[in-house]
Amino acid sequence: MKPYTLDNHFVYGYGDGVFNPEDKKQTPTLLCKYSKASHIPTSFREECNTTALQLAYQAKSLNRLPMILLSGGLDSEVVAKTFIDANIDFQPVTFRFTNELNIHEINYVEKFCKRHNLKPRYLDIDIVSWLDTAEAKNKFDESFCNYTEMLPHMKLMDMIWDEWQGIPILGNGDFFTVRYVNPVWRMRDRSTNQYIWKYVEYEYILAWFRYAVAKNMLGGLGFFQHNAEITLAMALEPEMVHICNDLDPFKMSSRSTKYAIYRKYWNDLEMRPKWNGGELVSNLHFIKSIEFKKDITTSFTDQWTMEYNEFTKMLLL
Repeated sequence: MKPYTLDNHFVYGYGDGVFNPEDKKQTPTLLCKYSKASHIPTSFREECNTTALQLAYQAKSLNRLPMILLSGGLDSEVVAKTFIDANIDFQPVTFRFTNELNIHEINYVEKFCKRHNLKPRYLDIDIVSWLDTAEAKNKFDESFCNYTEMLPHMKLMDMIWDEWQGIPILGNGDFFTVRYVNPVWRMRDRSTNQYIWKYVEYEYILAWFRYAVAKNMLGGLGFFQHNAEITLAMALEPEMVHICNDLDPFKMSSRSTKYAIYRKYWNDLEMRPKWNGGELVSNLHFIKSIEFKKDITTSFTDQWTMEYNEFTKMLLL
């Protein structure tokens, strides 16, 4: 089995298998496994740099260039800034919809590239007509996808791997926790903690992993979970520890805390909404997702969770 994170640090599956989306038909419950870190991380930024060096080594061994899928979001910008910090040669790439249908993202891409003297490479897509093609439907089926908004990334991954001789690197796999009401507190014992924080792995995000597996494509499909150390580093950042031990009554998830940690290490990041690129054609994506899923009859668990403190213990030596 090929590694899709470093030494298969992160694997998922259904039943007893790994990377086996077809088994959803028999065992719909998602299972995830993570390896232990080899050391206690010193900082999230340092582990980002180490991860970038690991991916650069992999790209060099394949005689390919790292190509970062640069969207208009902060996650992909952090990946790009990490490569810049580590003096690693890479190329930013993105898809560009005709009629400026993702101009809200392209503006941030071009601003970032101009600031850092980078030349982005574009894959132009007529998204309205392309979603009607057999190619789009096949990508949806091959990756067991849920949302057509994810399909242009797969088309871009194909271009990187097959035509541009690069390895695709996605700002994906970012650490995410959510605050839940403690069922023990609610049902039986009000002396227990009212809330618990859980790490969450969303099944639909794994469609990019599934597509890479189906296409025998290597790369960094989840930069922020590429190894145990980068995952643990974010979990142990003081700001993350603070909220995940329920010390901030106003926090319901870790998303804004993650952004605050990004800004701590890269203070020139420009805050913006979290986008997927398809906002200007969201109604079309909604219709096509329903159409593409009409033949799918299997239900499945849409997320995997583990209590935050148990998750960090699992990653520790």
